[in-house]
This record gives sequence, C-alpha cells and structure tokens, in this order.
Amino acid sequence: MPADQRADYVEELTASIRDQIDDRVAAGVEPAEAEKAVLTAMGDPAALAAGYADRPLQLIGPRYFSDWRRLLVLLLWIAVPVGAFAGVLGAVLRDEPAGGWIGAGVATALAVGVHVCFWVTLCFALVERFGAAKAAGLGVWSVDMLPLTSRRRAQFGEVVMAFVGAGVVAAALAWDRRIGYIPWHLTGGEPLPVLHPALWPWGVAVAVGAALLTAVLTLAAYLTGRWVRWMGVMNAILSLIVTAGAIALHANGMLLAPAFLEFAFGDAAPGTVQVLGVGLAIGIALLGLWSAWESYRRTRAVA
Repeated sequence: MPADQRADYVEELTASIRDQIDDRVAAGVEPAEAEKAVLTAMGDPAALAAGYADRPLQLIGPRYFSDWRRLLVLLLWIAVPVGAFAGVLGAVLRDEPAGGWIGAGVATALAVGVHVCFWVTLCFALVERFGAAKAAGLGVWSVDMLPLTSRRRAQFGEVVMAFVGAGVVAAALAWDRRIGYIPWHLTGGEPLPVLHPALWPWGVAVAVGAALLTAVLTLAAYLTGRWVRWMGVMNAILSLIVTAGAIALHANGMLLAPAFLEFAFGDAAPGTVQVLGVGLAIGIALLGLWSAWESYRRTRAVA
C-alpha cells in the first residue's frame, strides 16, 4: 500500500480482524484456530491491498478487454500477412533458393505476430494502470459502435484485404523484376519482366505507395465507423491519378517492357500489338473510373 495510507488501513484491518477473532472465540473456537481462519478468509494480502488501492492485478482488465481484443485481431490480420509477404519478398530480392522463401515468410510472419501481441498488450496495460484510458477513448461504448449493416461502413474484411492487397502488389512487382512470369526455359534462363525496366524504382514506389495509402484510408474509415466525404474524394482522386499515370506511360511505350512485347507478339500479325495496346488502355481507364466512382459512391450511400 502507499506509505501515506498504510496507517489508516492498518488500524481498520486490525480492528476488523480482532472483532472476527473474538466472534469465533466466543463461539468456542481456539484463539489460534480462530486467527488462522479469519486470515485465511481474508485471502491473499496482495489481492486485498490491490482492492483497497483500486489497482488491477490482471494484465488487461474487463473494462478494456474488448478494445484490446478488437485492436489486436485487426492488427494481426493486417500485419501478419504483410509480414509474410515481406519475408518472401526479401528472400526473393536476396536471390535465396525457392525453398527458402516459405521459411523466410513464416519466420517473418511469426516475428511480426509476436511483436504486435507484445506491444499492443503493453500499451493497454500501461494505459489502464496510469489512467490515460479516457484520453485514449478506451472503455467508452456507444450505440454507434454496433456492427450495423451499412454500405457506408468499412468492414473488417475490407481493411484486411486492403493491406494484404498492398503487400501482394509489392510482391508481384518484385517478382516481375527479379524472376519474371515467363518460364526461364523459354527465356534462356534470364528474367523477362513484363513491366518496363525504367519504372524502377520510382514508378514502382508510387504504385506501392498508392496501394498503401488506399489501405490507410480504408483503415481510417473502419475506425471512424463510415466512409466520410473527404475519404471518398481522396480515394477517388488517388485512383484517377494512378489511372492517368498508367495510361500516359502506356501511350509513351513506358509501361510494358519492349523485350516482353517482342517475346510475346514478335510473330503476331501486323497491327496486333496496336490493337491489344488500345484494349489495354481502355481496360485501365474503365478500371480506374470504376474505382474512383465506387470510392465516391460509398460516401453518398444510405446508411
């Protein structure tokens, strides 16, 4: 107990213990047995002191357990798959044998999971013990937090898929650069990337950054409870910028690698590459416009 409180509690407990012992002795119990029974009934002194001091003995108390579990599950679903992708990607970039990719992915995923569990739990334990819970918005529940079905709400699965999608984009781009999607026995044993080599590193960094920013906006919508107007507008603008950039690169011959086009369509009929190029540009434009409209529409949907 705190030193300035001990004297008061000692006096109170001493009086209580003596009264209970006297009651048992009056009922015919031996004084030593009565004292032992009273102290046993009072329980562990550490637990008794924690009760007087209103100090939790559990790591995460019931008041904040739901907040802790929700955040922990969310971060695990996001961080562990991304960690696995990062591990595999690192192994690929280090030119490790294919058999080592799985081991690197599993090891990184486990390490990320342990770190997420440790740091989230530590933060909640500190918040609970040092009284910063209200400032952090923890332990406060309202009816708005119910998982209502709404087209404006960002669902848990969307957040997970957004971050996993960003990891997949990064891994796919790295795979294309280091290994390629054309079997090596057809390329003479050398990687044949689909994307233009000039896109590395800045073009690829922009693509991965855009995917991560979309994931962060989805997470913000989930934590906020719904897609608000600025989130939808920002996501739509981001989709349009990426779409316009991809079409501009394609129009200038900077999107697909010339060596890949030669390998894939070198023997094709005249005009085939041009027709496919126009089709690809139209596909990119339609996909980008749909993504932008879908982002904006979510902010206008009826809850």
